[in-house]
Amino acid sequence: MAVRHVIHEPLREYAGKYKEVFRKNAAEAFEDLVRRSGVDIAANKQTCRRIKTLTRRQDHISASLGRVRFLNCICILFMVTGSLFFLFFILHFFYPELPGDKYWGGSGLLVAVLALILKLRVLNKKLAALQSIAEKIRRELKTEMAEAYGQMASLNQLYQWDTVSDLVMESCPIFSIDKFFSCARMAELEQKFKLDKDLGNASSVRFCYSGSINDNPFVLADTWNFGMGTKIYSGSLVITWLERVTYTDSNGRTRSRMETRVQTLTATVEKPCPEYFGKKLLIFGCGAAPDLNFSRTPSGLAGTGKGFFHRMKLKWAIRDLVKRSNDMSTSFTIMSNHEFDAVFAALDRDNEKDFRLLFTPLAQQEMLKLLRDTKHGFGENFVFKKKKMINFLYPGFMQDFDISAKPSLFQHYDLDEARKNFNHYCNDFFRRLYFAFAPLLAIPLYQQHEAPGDIFQEEVLYYASSWEHEATANYYDRSTFKHPSCITDCILKTVPEYNEDGTTTLSVTAHGFGGITRVDYVPVFGGDGRFHDVPVEWVQYYPLSHTSPLILREVSENGEKRPVSELFPGHKTEKENVRFRRNIAFYIPRR
Repeated sequence: MAVRHVIHEPLREYAGKYKEVFRKNAAEAFEDLVRRSGVDIAANKQTCRRIKTLTRRQDHISASLGRVRFLNCICILFMVTGSLFFLFFILHFFYPELPGDKYWGGSGLLVAVLALILKLRVLNKKLAALQSIAEKIRRELKTEMAEAYGQMASLNQLYQWDTVSDLVMESCPIFSIDKFFSCARMAELEQKFKLDKDLGNASSVRFCYSGSINDNPFVLADTWNFGMGTKIYSGSLVITWLERVTYTDSNGRTRSRMETRVQTLTATVEKPCPEYFGKKLLIFGCGAAPDLNFSRTPSGLAGTGKGFFHRMKLKWAIRDLVKRSNDMSTSFTIMSNHEFDAVFAALDRDNEKDFRLLFTPLAQQEMLKLLRDTKHGFGENFVFKKKKMINFLYPGFMQDFDISAKPSLFQHYDLDEARKNFNHYCNDFFRRLYFAFAPLLAIPLYQQHEAPGDIFQEEVLYYASSWEHEATANYYDRSTFKHPSCITDCILKTVPEYNEDGTTTLSVTAHGFGGITRVDYVPVFGGDGRFHDVPVEWVQYYPLSHTSPLILREVSENGEKRPVSELFPGHKTEKENVRFRRNIAFYIPRR
């Protein structure tokens, strides 16, 4: 029987144990990669030292070039200005009404000649010399960079998609992370915990992790979403009219005349416009309190111990909850820990008994610690929704973080910089992942509850799920699949067809929008006392879709070392067209 790992106090155990354990393991993992790669550390240091020297020289030369170009522009300005003064001086002899002065003319000619001499004799030569040096440095820098990347090639090839997830499991054994999101894991969430996997055509999975905590499954997904918003378009129209004005002439008489008035009228229209945005969510399946539903969003009360006004806000919130609890027309009953109820604010719960079953005094205490901590964690910056046996968490602190841990994030030409980047990313990844799960770990029953036994066949384990299919398609630039007339971003959806040779053909459909330019005429009252139709151009969007094929196959850990003819027997594709991601090999057939 597998050993069950339990985290009783998530905040204290992270700060006192897991943070340091992970930091140490990440540092050791990088040094192990360096040893395995055989990188010549001393040679790379020398090369990078030369690169830094060349970079400093390049910056210095660029600054000098900027100064010389600025002086060159000043000289041209003086040449033009001086020539104009001299030209007016010459024209003054033929057209006396034109301004002209012999002193200004002579000075202008002198300035123009001196500026020309300075430009030709000094600045042009200086500019040519600096440009020659800059080009030489650029070539040397390119050569040194190529050498540095060559020195680091063996290390850069060792990074794997699961390098970081393996570190997480090694450092914090409560996490079990799959190689990829399989059909078996999806079926478990669907059939045992009633997850609705259909995201609709408005969402697509860009990346996902799946796994389990003490046999209870989870999915951490990065989704790309579409929604219809609005955009404000503006237009303008210039109008003119004659207006009679009165004035007093030099003799003191009142006279009138017609003058031309000019006015720019502006107008705006608001029209529908597609908007695209990313969202990360954590889905956790657990049979504890299977009939309970609730949701909580940041209440703004977690930091109430910081000042008088915060304490008053908490006091008022508790007073309102007590009043609501005493209202016999509602089913809400305040917890004995009033502070927890106000801060956690899951006020739409529909089963008080099950809510108390989950949030024991220990769970309330640990949840409050998480909500108030910003030293190690992220405070209350998360949304928590429970829908029967499925828990949804939306960690705000993950929204702008790349969770993919893709090998390219760590590849570098400088070993010292690679070490720094690797350790920083890994530690940041673990911190964000841990505190995304922390609200779940703060509830003891979620770790104590045993998931139902595995009822799925072993052979379906290594088939990728529909979410993993979308993530594979999204590995490419989305424009690869979109309709030629599409002018917006797009949402990728996939439909699989399983082939006899073990491969899967995905029909990747990109849903986007084309656009037609329209013009609205908005009446605007002008200064001439009349309404004028101001034209405002806007874009009318219409849906477009385009379907393309993508071939994939689930592979072993050494998939990249296998020949293409073995991975895709009978397929006409080249090695350079095949990509590998999380134990999945895939390619786009040439059209």
